[in-house]
Amino acid sequence: MNNKTNKFHKKIVRLFTYNIHIKLLCLLLSFLLFLYVRYQKEYSKDFISKVQVRNKPSNLVIINDIKDTININIKGFRDNIYDIPRSFDSYIDLANAKVGSNNYRVEFDDDIGIYDNLYISVNPNIIAVVLDELYTKEVPIVLKTSSTNNVSNMTISPSVVKISGAKSIVDSIDSINTEFLYLETHHLDYTTNLKLELYDNIEANINSINVDIVFKKDLKVVEFNDLDLHINNLNSQYSITSPSNLKIDKLVLEYNSIFSNHIISYTNIFLSLDLSSITNTGYYSNIKVDVKVPEYANIVDVAPLGFDLEVEKR
Repeated sequence: MNNKTNKFHKKIVRLFTYNIHIKLLCLLLSFLLFLYVRYQKEYSKDFISKVQVRNKPSNLVIINDIKDTININIKGFRDNIYDIPRSFDSYIDLANAKVGSNNYRVEFDDDIGIYDNLYISVNPNIIAVVLDELYTKEVPIVLKTSSTNNVSNMTISPSVVKISGAKSIVDSIDSINTEFLYLETHHLDYTTNLKLELYDNIEANINSINVDIVFKKDLKVVEFNDLDLHINNLNSQYSITSPSNLKIDKLVLEYNSIFSNHIISYTNIFLSLDLSSITNTGYYSNIKVDVKVPEYANIVDVAPLGFDLEVEKR
């Protein structure tokens, strides 16, 4: 019986050891083939997630440009593709934030640890945040403008602005400028609106002001008579039969002689009737006169202000 057992054992040993180098090579090739097939099925996908800032204390302000997006790479086998989420909601939690430099780990609304059959990498997974105390104060508004030699009075409203932001920045601000106001193109009193030149990362309770400008004056009045009236935009198939003579009897203007280099004459006055609305023959009443005069002049009186017209086909 023992002899039979020994022969059986020898056969078994011979079965495994005969041409063993060939068998080991086949085993290695089989394993490599398995790895090749397995990793050919590997799946990879990239995501970009917007990082929310949550629970920032109301008395603090972020003063650095923080990284607000992260890159997420997911790798796994295609037979696990159903496990891959469509998106990730990420955030950093500043609930216990303090003044100074801080590093916050990126967190997710869903526990990404549950995807144990996937490899997930997050870059960056730590975000640096620099915080400062939120500070508010009022500062005067400074009007930037050209020469005011011919200005009698200039009023800005409001004259102060309340600004808020990081204390280290707000403390260094003594005033806020307006955009530049060019006075050379104006000769009569007027009101305008100017934007404020606010600093980056600074908030303000207003972003513009009103400016009232009153010029020094030496007002003169000039009258023009018997002025020609131009006809504009009348369809060529029509003509005006009445009145036969279109003229302005009187035009009275007021101008500021402080600006002595300006002279008002017939050559820089233009009076017209816009007849683009006439689309048929007939009688048209009280068509208004369009008066164009230099910008440094005011219209005091125009006579007549409008005309009654009778229109026929040519």
